[in-house]
Amino acid sequence: MGLQHITTSTIVSGKIRKTAAWDVLCDFESFSKVAPSVIDKVTVHDRTGKQGKSEWFVTIDGAPMTWIERDEFTPDRFSIGFESIYGDFDILKGAWWVRDHRGDGVRLCYKLSYEMGIPILDDTLGDILSEKIRTGMETVLGALGEKVSKCQAEERREERQTVNGLVPVKLGDVEFQGYLSNVSSGGLLVRYDKTTEVSSTDRIIRIGNTTIEPARVENDLVNRCVRVIFSDPMNSFMIDHLLTSVQYRGGNTLDAFVVEESPEIVGEYLR
Repeated sequence: MGLQHITTSTIVSGKIRKTAAWDVLCDFESFSKVAPSVIDKVTVHDRTGKQGKSEWFVTIDGAPMTWIERDEFTPDRFSIGFESIYGDFDILKGAWWVRDHRGDGVRLCYKLSYEMGIPILDDTLGDILSEKIRTGMETVLGALGEKVSKCQAEERREERQTVNGLVPVKLGDVEFQGYLSNVSSGGLLVRYDKTTEVSSTDRIIRIGNTTIEPARVENDLVNRCVRVIFSDPMNSFMIDHLLTSVQYRGGNTLDAFVVEESPEIVGEYLR
């Protein structure tokens, strides 16, 4: 039957930050506690920066399977790509990733491509095995989703002011026309359109005429937005000064900055 493909996802509702969901997905060694009916054990042999290697022992409908995989972590896309380098599968590659869900919450996603490499097994057990693996991974994602649901964000301590206007932005060496969604004394969120390439994680950002050296800058490449967390609270006078650079326009200005939900392919292993 050749290469088999499985894609599944689960939605976790509530005030969930993608960074919290990402931390849960990256903690491979806890998977056996989260979903013990499927994941027997995961051993992380090596993890340095964005690269890693892990060994998996799983049980799919009573059948034990094992492999060692190379892992690639991409924090700015909230994705983890993997590909086996030894084990029961001739080919096994895929990815985990986190997406914002329309409204509150996040979507945990998983995609797998595999081939056993034994023609008689692929032909006789292909559809059956594929369905069992899908069921097993839906169980794992559901269990991970329950763990993520316990990571509810604290209630917002600062009142957020909706802005919805265009503003010039400079992040590192990149200058672009952004869409300032909201601002509070604690931070702001600005979107950029699909024609803009923003890869810098520089800690210095300029919004209009206001230069900010924040505590943290989160550049979300998937949803094309930059979240800025201020190191010190911004008072109302400073916020008013920042807003003097905003241009308010009617019509469908926001349309160019909205990312539609889609089953887009994430990471090199899903191409």
